[in-house]
Amino acid sequence: MRWSINRSATGVLLIILSIAVLWPNEGAMDVSKAARSSIPLPADTVNAGTGRKLVSITGILSTVDKIGDQQYLRPGNYIKLVRETETFVRLKPKVKGWQATETKTYSSPTARIGAYTIDPHMMKWPQPARLKLVPAMVVLEKDSRLEKDFIYIGVGKLNSPRFGDSRVSFLAVAGS
Repeated sequence: MRWSINRSATGVLLIILSIAVLWPNEGAMDVSKAARSSIPLPADTVNAGTGRKLVSITGILSTVDKIGDQQYLRPGNYIKLVRETETFVRLKPKVKGWQATETKTYSSPTARIGAYTIDPHMMKWPQPARLKLVPAMVVLEKDSRLEKDFIYIGVGKLNSPRFGDSRVSFLAVAGS
């Protein structure tokens, strides 16, 4: 009995000690302080003489490989591209609406900032913005058409859809 009380007291003591160690270290890295201490470099030439110091570069983000959606969108200068497909359905009795049926994401395998090549998969990007579609950008099949910023597939119209009609839109983080 005494042995279990000693073990329980030791466990409680270890929990308190671990909280005391972990609490001050929560969120320890202040990114703004790290950014202020970085060494700014020009983006147009690669500078290998900085050793293991933290550096920052500023420049225009461009894509190396153009990406697109083989089915609906011609390749373009996108870092990230998201295709959203929605179908017009009955959601509840007497409630009709668009329901997401498929979301597909494409990413550029490489990108550049000036002379530096970066891996887009290692970066955190802002939320993609709705892509303004124009006829030269899209690939239309015989039963599809461009309406506003959507590729519309079906017999209805965007403002008066029929059950089973689909619309495709794109969100993108664009490069130059």
